[in-house]
Amino acid sequence: INVDPRLLEDVDDDYDASMATDRNTVVFRLGVTCGKDEASTDTGGKRHVSKDAKPAVSNPPRDSIGGNKVVDGAAEMASTMHFGGNVANNVEVPHVPYTKHVYSGDMHWMPQGDQAASFPDGIRPVHEDILIAKLRPGQTIQLEAHARKGTGKDHAKFSPVATAAYRLMPKIELLSPVYDDLADELDLYEPGVFKIVPCPAGSGHVKQALVHNPYACTMSRNYMRNPILKDAVKITRDPQHFIFSIESVGMMPAAVVLAESLRVLKEKCQNIIRLVDEEMETDGLME
Repeated sequence: INVDPRLLEDVDDDYDASMATDRNTVVFRLGVTCGKDEASTDTGGKRHVSKDAKPAVSNPPRDSIGGNKVVDGAAEMASTMHFGGNVANNVEVPHVPYTKHVYSGDMHWMPQGDQAASFPDGIRPVHEDILIAKLRPGQTIQLEAHARKGTGKDHAKFSPVATAAYRLMPKIELLSPVYDDLADELDLYEPGVFKIVPCPAGSGHVKQALVHNPYACTMSRNYMRNPILKDAVKITRDPQHFIFSIESVGMMPAAVVLAESLRVLKEKCQNIIRLVDEEMETDGLME
């Protein structure tokens, strides 16, 4: 959900529907009915479509879905029995019946309390083109979804990041100069790490490799295939320099995720210090 979770209140572990308020819960509704064609299909209102969403591909005419007419007949019979015979007339034969694709953009935010004023730009899914279901003529989805704030410790669906990892900063040293063809070979093994610069006139060499961007090093050590480069280049890691990589899923920028995680870590450290002080005071170890 594309909403800043800091604007919503935390909920208790025993949260249930009776505890929902406009301060801790976001409500979405979905009402979609598939008719016999696109013109007769009820989508419950205009669907929000992301500018990056790709247009849906229409169904090519076929005699049967998956080439199994028995399955098509069973589906039609079950739908007819459930809806009282009103669906059979909507099924197009012999081609494939119209299929309604239901996307995340079909869900409609239902403001509660003063949420309309608190979120003037509205609340929408981060991605509008996620396929939720495929409906056949006569099928309907009516639902109300309640979204609440949570933490990734409770469930991965609450995590604001897709991946979060770190690595140590590469440390690259040239133990001896690397010139000419060896310089080109080294740049091929470690692209973007070294800079090829021209040598001064009269030096006896045309170009030389210099360390330019250690951050781009992948620690592949492919240069060791060449015995000369193996002795000329040394790659290690700086144990005091960490490189963090955070990939946000969309509701919060990666920089904000990092700042919030540091805030939570600080609160945990303060809580540990408080508990230790209380324990020491109880044992009479503090003056």
